Amino acid sequence: MSHASQKFHVRLGLGRLEGLMTKQQARSWGDRNIPSDLKSAGFSTCVFESCPEIHGALFLRISYGKSCPSR
Repeated sequence: MSHASQKFHVRLGLGRLEGLMTKQQARSWGDRNIPSDLKSAGFSTCVFESCPEIHGALFLRISYGKSCPSR
């Protein structure tokens, strides 16, 4: 099974969403639920895959950020 089709627990802020999701499902959820103030300020959904050795578990994290322009 590839990582693209694997389902993981999903964390958002200090909480955790119910059920398991693929990375694409987590990105879609984040896009549908981005706060309007962040969206109007140019933020977009970012999905991060954790590393068990560093973070202690394997999960996806939804966050919102801006891309830095290339120079």
